Amino acid sequence: MNHIPRLAMILILVTLALAPRPAAAQDERFPPIPIADIQGAGPASPLYQEWVDTIGVVTGVNADGFYLQDPQGDGDPATSDGVYVYTQRAPRVKAGDCVRLRGAFVDEYYEKTELSRAKSIEPSDACAATP
Repeated sequence: MNHIPRLAMILILVTLALAPRPAAAQDERFPPIPIADIQGAGPASPLYQEWVDTIGVVTGVNADGFYLQDPQGDGDPATSDGVYVYTQRAPRVKAGDCVRLRGAFVDEYYEKTELSRAKSIEPSDACAATP
């Protein structure tokens, strides 16, 4: 008889874990990180093996990913304002697109910082030129 409450508790926990979360809450919890901060000034990313959100302009596309650049940059020659985004297959973006990556994994591939495993790649209007 003790198994019924335990099963009910497991079902409740699974339901809560799988429940969708509002997009606005995700935006507030995970603000986009500038690409220069992801790259850092050293030989490897200070955010190595962390999950990040970022925004940038697509500058080039190939069969398994694309290059993303911060539209403003940080003005620091020690940091890079661009990063490669590995998608495993042809990405659905084109040069000039402004996109937001959500939940991208920061990794080092042949001593180059890259982002991969993005949960989503969405159009963004955050790349507009400032006056």
